[in-house]
Amino acid sequence: MKFPDYIGIGTRRCASSWLHEALYSHPEIGKPRRGLHFFSENRVKKLEWYLNELKPYADKKVLIEYSVTYMYPEYCNLVAKTIYDINPDTNIFVVLRNPVLRAYSDYLKSIRMGEINKNITFKDAIKQNNLLIKRSRYKNLLQSYYDYFGDNKIKIFIYEDIVKNNSSFLSEVFEYLGVNNTK
Repeated sequence: MKFPDYIGIGTRRCASSWLHEALYSHPEIGKPRRGLHFFSENRVKKLEWYLNELKPYADKKVLIEYSVTYMYPEYCNLVAKTIYDINPDTNIFVVLRNPVLRAYSDYLKSIRMGEINKNITFKDAIKQNNLLIKRSRYKNLLQSYYDYFGDNKIKIFIYEDIVKNNSSFLSEVFEYLGVNNTK
C-alpha cells in the first residue's frame, strides 16, 4: 500500500475547502475528497485504515492527503513526529493567510457553527477562546514540521495569492506537485 507523496497541513480559514476541490478534481492527483485527519482526530485508527482509505486514489501520478487539523495547536507536534516516523520522505505543504484575518474569519465561522455565542465581540472572543489566536501563530505550529522535515520538504503557499489570481496560484501548486496545469 502506498503512503502519500504529499501531505497538506493547515488550519481553518485558509482556503482549504477550495484547494481540496481543486486537487481532488485534477486528473493526475489521487486524493480523498476531504481530509482523513488520521494523524490528529483519527489517530486511534490503525495505519492499515489510513492506507486503505488512500488505496482507491493510489493509481494516480501523485497521491495526496490534506487535513487542516494537522496544524492545529493540540496536534501539530505529534502529527509532525508521526508522519516523519512513518515516512520521512513525505513532502509537506501548507496555505497560510494573514494571521489576524485568519483569526477573524475563524471567529465568524465559529459563530455560524454555534461554537461561539453570536453576541460576543471578536475582541472578547479571542480573550475567551485562545484557539482563535493559537491557530494563527504559524511559527509555533510549523516548528515541529521544520524540526523533522527541514526546509527542503516543506512548501508554504500564501492565501492572498489566491485572492490576487487563483489560476496563477493553482499553476504554482500544480508545478510544485509535478502535475500538468489543468485550469
